[in-house]
Amino acid sequence: MIYLLLLTILLSGQRDDDIFGEWTAKIRGDQVYLRMEMTEAGSNWSSGNWGHWQSSNYYAKEEFSGLELNKEITFRMEKDAGTIAFSGTFIGSSGAGDFEFQRNNDFISFMNTNGYSDISDRYLFYFAMYGISKAYITDLKSMGYDHISLEQLKKLGIFRVDRQFIKEVNDMGFNDASLDQLIKLRIHDVTKDYIESMKKIGLRDASLDRIIKFKIHGMSPSFAASVKEAGYDADADELLKMKIHGIDQDYIANMKELFGNRISIGQITKMKIHGISAAYLREMSQSGYPDLSADEITKMKIHGISPRYIKQLADLGFDKLSASTITKMKIHGVDPEYIRDIKGMGFKNVSAEQLIKMKIHGVDSRYVRNVKDWD
Repeated sequence: MIYLLLLTILLSGQRDDDIFGEWTAKIRGDQVYLRMEMTEAGSNWSSGNWGHWQSSNYYAKEEFSGLELNKEITFRMEKDAGTIAFSGTFIGSSGAGDFEFQRNNDFISFMNTNGYSDISDRYLFYFAMYGISKAYITDLKSMGYDHISLEQLKKLGIFRVDRQFIKEVNDMGFNDASLDQLIKLRIHDVTKDYIESMKKIGLRDASLDRIIKFKIHGMSPSFAASVKEAGYDADADELLKMKIHGIDQDYIANMKELFGNRISIGQITKMKIHGISAAYLREMSQSGYPDLSADEITKMKIHGISPRYIKQLADLGFDKLSASTITKMKIHGVDPEYIRDIKGMGFKNVSAEQLIKMKIHGVDSRYVRNVKDWD
């Protein structure tokens, strides 16, 4: 597994020549953990015009020539795009020093022949760092990938989109995978095993973009199996929505316990989206609404109906209202203050339906007083 940390901050006032910087390294068996940092030539820290780059990565020890321990040394990493020359000191397995990049004009000629011109030293340096070689570019073209931007080449190198990985993706039936899709597969660690596991749970026709979304949101065979065990044959879209909104096996079990087998996956998803918890349902039951349907309770939650609101209405004489009536009251802003206001004008026996109509038409204590004044 290659561990990569890349941070590139590029602002104005940069130059493409004289790429150099500092390095630290740690040798671990046949691997070299190399950290490189560069503040580009011409930087002006006081004015804010600067370019800063750093990278840490594992490399095979054999990629370096002249690497020795316990002494002052110079060693090199020679790649098609150019050579990175290192100087410094190793004490034991740890080293530090300076580096400088030297471009390879033969590689530039190759790139010119393949349609690239005016390639900056910065890109050549990236290509050397991340293994973008003549053979790699030729391979990409032979696999049908042409007109590749320099930025795409850099990302392909950073995320190790190699020939073997592309072949694995093609062999799984994705022959038309774009370079951007391949990069995303690597970024989100979508492996051959993961894609095959998605196919095994019935998602054989899922596109690469869909599979990437599955991985981003943590879709797993065990999650799909848990939904099936709960009695639901959810399709790919339903499973993805459930995962996006954080629906787990416990939530499904709680909803089925309270609503029985009549509740659908779509209803469960809506309830989770609107924040309906088992605790909310129990409180609503204790407030006099034990037999609400999933759709009724969802509407009530959407419109902000709480056990406290129900109690406030009951304290004012409006208890045992239907779910539909209490929802209409909340929608139209019939709150305790409004009810007290209307009752204070002498309408002691006003009904819930009358209050709703009065609120809809803007009838309040001020309006009532004005009418009385006209009389």
